[in-house]
Amino acid sequence: MAVLEIIGILVGMFLIYMLYKDLNEYSIRKYRYEFYSVANLMQIIIGDWIIYFGRSVYLMAVEEHGDVLNGQLLIFIGVAVISLVLYKNFRYVSFFTALILSILQLLISIPLAVGTFFILLIAIAALAETKPVYVLNK
Repeated sequence: MAVLEIIGILVGMFLIYMLYKDLNEYSIRKYRYEFYSVANLMQIIIGDWIIYFGRSVYLMAVEEHGDVLNGQLLIFIGVAVISLVLYKNFRYVSFFTALILSILQLLISIPLAVGTFFILLIAIAALAETKPVYVLNK
């Protein structure tokens, strides 16, 4: 049963990829604007990360009765980064199309942000090359 679930998840991911590829080709063909470019997705993912860490800083400051401005500022910066991408989307594409495609873009960016964060942590751990420390004078 677990194998069927994994196959179902992979097929679903493939179908979502094909949908985004077709939507991207449509936006390039009709509006000459690449909606789902790597640059746009990376900006949204970085904005998601900044919002997440800003929320964490804000909640820690509230618990400790500290300065909440740092968290609020990070959340504002994250929203501003995402808003720039949304502004570009609405600038180059008609309103209704931009609205639908932007909602889909934001929905796909959340799991991508989580996945890329874990991939980044794994890459940092692999590239750190930590070595054991030996105590010689004991």
